[in-house]
This record gives sequence, C-alpha cells and structure tokens, in this order.
Amino acid sequence: MSIAERVAGSFRDPAGHIFASEGRVLRTITHRALEQFQAARPVLVDLVEKGRLVGFSEHKPEKFGFDKDHVAVVLEHPVIETWSFPYEWSFALLRDAAIFHLDLHLELLEQGLTLSDASAYNVQFVGPTPIFIDHLSIRPYRDGEFWLGHRQFCEQFLNPLLLRAYLDIAPNAWYRGGLEGISTTDLAKLLPFRAKARLPVLTNVVLPARFQKGATSDKAARQDLKKRQLPLVGYQSMLRQLRNFISKLRPANTSATTWANYATTTTYDDEETIAKKRFVADFVRESKASHVVDLGCILVTIARFAWRQVPPK
Repeated sequence: MSIAERVAGSFRDPAGHIFASEGRVLRTITHRALEQFQAARPVLVDLVEKGRLVGFSEHKPEKFGFDKDHVAVVLEHPVIETWSFPYEWSFALLRDAAIFHLDLHLELLEQGLTLSDASAYNVQFVGPTPIFIDHLSIRPYRDGEFWLGHRQFCEQFLNPLLLRAYLDIAPNAWYRGGLEGISTTDLAKLLPFRAKARLPVLTNVVLPARFQKGATSDKAARQDLKKRQLPLVGYQSMLRQLRNFISKLRPANTSATTWANYATTTTYDDEETIAKKRFVADFVRESKASHVVDLGCILVTIARFAWRQVPPK
C-alpha cells in the first residue's frame, strides 16, 4: 500500500488527522487522545448503528505505515461519495443540519459525553439524511462546563439562517467568502429591532455581540467562557430552546414564483408524461447507472419515478 497522504483540510485537531490512501479514508488518533476515544467508543458504535455517525473500523498504525510512537490507532471510514459544504446548502438543509447537530449534542449529554466544538463542517448528508463525521470531537462531559462551541454554532448555523429568515438575504455567497460563517457582531448590526426583541435572538446574537465587542481579544473571550459554570440541566435547556427556535424558522418572502406550480402547469399531456417516464426508466436500466443527476426541473418527478421503478445495482 502506498504512503497515506494527509487531507489538506485536516490540520486543526491535535487529537488526530484525516488521510487518504488508494481510495481509502483513514483517521489517526494520537496517544494523547486515545483515552478520550476509548471512553466514547461504546456510544460511537451505537451512533453508527443508528446511522447518525459515519462508520469506522480500527487498525494498528503499522498497517498503513504510521509511526506507532506518534499514532495510537487508525480508524478507517467508508467513503461518502457526495461531499458538500455548509455554504452550498439550501435554507432547509442548513436548518436540518443545525437541528441534527443539536439533537446529537443532547443525546450525547444524556450519556455523559459532549461535543468539543460546533463546526457545521462536521455534518455531511447521505441523500437527504444528515450524518456526523468527526469522531474525535465527541468527548467526556465535565460537570459544570459551559458550551464552548456556542459562538461557532451561531456563526456557522444560526446566523446564516437568521440572515435569510429576517432579511431575505441568501447567506451562501457571504458564507463562502468567510468560511467560519457569519460574524455575530456583523449580524447584530443588520437585524431589525423586531428580530432583536425576540428572546432567542437577544440571547444568542445581540448580547454575545456586545460581549465580543467588549472583550480585549477572542482568546480572552474563550478564557472567560472556560471559567463559567453551567449546570447540566441549564446546558440541556439552552440546546433545547435553540432547537425549538430554529425548527420554526422559515425563509422570508416565500410567495409563489414562476416555478412554484411547474409540475401541474406544464404543457405535457398524460401520454407525453408517461413517455418521458418510460424514457428515463429505460435509460437507467440500460446504462446501469449508479447515480442520476437532475440538471433541470423538468425531470424532477420523472427521475424520481424511474429511480423507484429501477433501483441502482
């Protein structure tokens, strides 16, 4: 086997890194992170079985050419074929990912674990279903600790959603230009008073923005958070309230568009629709395609029909 190459985007976590080798996805775990991984392992296995965490198998580091003095164990993961990023997601997908992240966090807290961060990049989609991919961000919960990932969650999940929900501004281009998300201090300047008056916005955007403005540095702000104490019940309540608020968010200006009723206003008659369905079904069957990409609204219903009739092999 050729020497594994570290994935360029995997550089921040001191507990381990992602490598690629001959089409295989590997995650190294350092000796300093081994105890944390072993403590979380039973829950990780359970989450994999539930389809909420990407699967893994464990290997000795020598198998892939890693130095056992630096690497304690190597995890191999199945390949997620379709990869996407938060700044590409629609409002609905970003909201689903945010709710999934909060639900996962609540489930972990019930089992004595927590998340060390709240990066939206730790969520991927398998079809329409979100799945968590960062095994090493799951660690044992320390009694009384504050949610250190709150700011990151807001900037990468909540703030983009609020931008669309209250200002009717699609966040994608802004998000793509600042990969850490949308700054809470920037969003607080833009939101109208009616939005700021809502308790979830006040507590998760307005007040944190004032706190960040008054802090001498981001490092000082993080150190202050580490000193705070938050009872577990308060931690869970914070997550649940945020979840309930996000689940009710809807994009502004959802009035009907030219394409809103396209499926029912198309000029095709019944025979033409049947012929199109047959054409797509025949193509999928004869080509034995493993994937179908819909490049136009015209094939949405037809492609879905064909996919049900002729599932990929």
